[in-house]
Amino acid sequence: MKTRYALILTLLIAAPAMAHLKMPKEPGTEIVKRSPGSPAGTLYYCGYSHVDFNWLWDWPDTAKTWSGTAKTQLNLMYRFPDFHFSQTQAAAYMAIERADPLVFAEIRGRVAMGRWEVLGGMWSESDENIPSGEGLARCFLYGQGYFQEKFGKQSTVGFLPDSFGHTRQLPQILNEAEIQNFYFARCPVRNPDYNLFWWQAPDQSRVLAYSPFGTGWYNNNVDPDNQKNFPATVLAQSGVNMALIALGVGNHGGGAAITDLTAIDKLKTDPDFPEIKQTPFIDFYNAARAQEPSAGFPVVNRELQYTFEGCYTTHGDIKRIIRESENELYIAETLAALAHLNGGDYPYDDIRAAWRHTAFNQFHDIAPGTAIHSTYEEAANKHKLIKLTTDKHINNAWSVLEQKVDTTGAGHPFVLFNPVTWTRTDPVEVTVAFGADTPFIAVTNPAGERQPAQILNKESRDGKVYITFTFVAVNMPSLGYRVYHAAPAESDMALSDPLTVTTSGTTRIVTTPQFIVNIDGPTGQVSRLFDKVNNKEVLPTGQRAFRLVSLGENTNNSAWTISLNGTSTYLDTATNFQVLETGPVRARFQATYTSGTSTYVQDIFIYRGVPRVDARINADFNDYNVFIKAIVPTTLSSPTATMDAPFYAIQRSTDGHVDIPIQKWMDISQGTNYGVSVLNDSKYGADISGATMRLSLLRGTHEPDTVGDKGRHLINYSVYPHAGDWKLADTMRRGYQFNLGIRQMPCTVHAGDWGTEKSLLSTTLPNVIITAFKRAEDSGGYVLR
Repeated sequence: MKTRYALILTLLIAAPAMAHLKMPKEPGTEIVKRSPGSPAGTLYYCGYSHVDFNWLWDWPDTAKTWSGTAKTQLNLMYRFPDFHFSQTQAAAYMAIERADPLVFAEIRGRVAMGRWEVLGGMWSESDENIPSGEGLARCFLYGQGYFQEKFGKQSTVGFLPDSFGHTRQLPQILNEAEIQNFYFARCPVRNPDYNLFWWQAPDQSRVLAYSPFGTGWYNNNVDPDNQKNFPATVLAQSGVNMALIALGVGNHGGGAAITDLTAIDKLKTDPDFPEIKQTPFIDFYNAARAQEPSAGFPVVNRELQYTFEGCYTTHGDIKRIIRESENELYIAETLAALAHLNGGDYPYDDIRAAWRHTAFNQFHDIAPGTAIHSTYEEAANKHKLIKLTTDKHINNAWSVLEQKVDTTGAGHPFVLFNPVTWTRTDPVEVTVAFGADTPFIAVTNPAGERQPAQILNKESRDGKVYITFTFVAVNMPSLGYRVYHAAPAESDMALSDPLTVTTSGTTRIVTTPQFIVNIDGPTGQVSRLFDKVNNKEVLPTGQRAFRLVSLGENTNNSAWTISLNGTSTYLDTATNFQVLETGPVRARFQATYTSGTSTYVQDIFIYRGVPRVDARINADFNDYNVFIKAIVPTTLSSPTATMDAPFYAIQRSTDGHVDIPIQKWMDISQGTNYGVSVLNDSKYGADISGATMRLSLLRGTHEPDTVGDKGRHLINYSVYPHAGDWKLADTMRRGYQFNLGIRQMPCTVHAGDWGTEKSLLSTTLPNVIITAFKRAEDSGGYVLR
């Protein structure tokens, strides 16, 4: 062992000078190579081992597996001097750095010599449909940043062999991470088949993409009879006589084996076998670029989807964790950057650690919901750490900014903060402490204008009455604040166009300046939605929105695969229906449904002055082999469907495909005349058949996690009818608003230089969304994305 570690130190010290030298071979391993340039082409055997984070094992097992694999591959480098090894995922490198610094030091030495390639550039081999565009960007930011810090270089090959589909914007994200090449396996290009091609994003950013042949995929042993024809296949497709093989056992680690490397040495002397090169992955891409035919490689301009569609919905808990983590980190970073501009500290280390936890949870077996139960317990613990971090730094940053806010005035002041970078109007719930009870509340804006307000709850404690109320904050400043005051009142505010609720038989009819909404009493569902502003009946006669359905599924491969058995149970009978609230701001209706052993309590909210209808579901979910969806039918004719995707909005089919990935919203529009959007706060799957949208809510899976989604779930979604298409209706912005609500911030009474309202950051371009405002990682500047 002492001799081995002495060699490690020698590698570290001498690596730059030794970069072009080869270690002497052990006796008996010498081979005679034939001349290069075989007519059978060239095969690149690149060592790699796929290590799944926390798939069917926990993190200690994952880290141990990665470490063991690394040691094995390092040992093979002594015996086989042509062998090169490549490995991904900065999170795993950091684990071995902490647990086994001597092995980590040897890896650094081999990286410096060119024998070990840092691959992928990501913190984890992420899923691509669940994380937001910003989430994917951070996975690369912290992966490449770690590689640069520890190894003095970054990855040049994006590497996501096992991710369940590839988002349209990934080539641009890769380019921004200084990666020009991409390796993937699932969802290959077919009809025509391309294994090597240019994959192009909407802005024309492109990467040279390669997907392996089906046999072995990214977990290959040496299989001469099968692999010898790979170069010829690529030649016929793309014009270069070469192919790439990821060599090594994977999933639970392993890597290349002695038997494989011995077989390769023998094949190097076979004149009928392709020329063999053992290199880092980047060498294959560089060689392919150098030999690109004059006509160029094929160009693919689309997303690479779909597979394992059940993963868009399975394990709703991890989906909510990821969405909430992204939202809270955005707010914490933005406020911290603004506070830093005004003399506050910027919490680099804490924010970086929280984003790394988020990027870990994005892993392609964790985010899709296809791991064992303990994985989700660990993910929940990571989320608690993230939430502690974001809460702390939101409060710390706000305490710096709040000093500049003028909160003086008559009544009890409260401050609202709008986290998005455009002016908005949205409902908000606020709690204010009063010295005594009051039957009504008068809320005034900085101009002294009273706003309609509705009391929701009262709680007496510590000699005060804490009153929670709701109102609609109109034209809130972009990424800014406004001070309001609340005072006791003797009556509600008189309105010329109030919200009203009337009854006709078992139907409740809600009328607002925007809508007429009929709530069907027996079902608790919306049976009519009339858009008064645009004179449009949104729902077909006889059909209802906010209708839940339970679809029966078969049992095989349940976490991954949707396998419908043809049974459908519509939750059309409310076991309990209540009118919970009617007031000047909103009406609220609640219906309770049971199906199997599960209970669903759905609240529907209609606001005065807000052009959408909201729903909140509290589910106690206990059933297996069912798929729960919420149905929104429309009267649109031959609509076009558009879905939110990472850093993009993508048009998709309305052919009723079993499930398709979405993020914050989906939309169907009839040209630029009229459309309907469905917004959500934590869901990622949907289907669209003609003019009917169905949002995927929960799946009753039982493998590999035997518990699956059993338990309590909170789901918020909303129906947003609109004139024009999704662009004219600002649906992208509406989706962000639904996820980044206006929030009440702490305040005390004092004067302030900034006054009673202020926009701290804004964009005047309607097609621009700011997804990050932060301090730069490696300079004194700021990053705006």
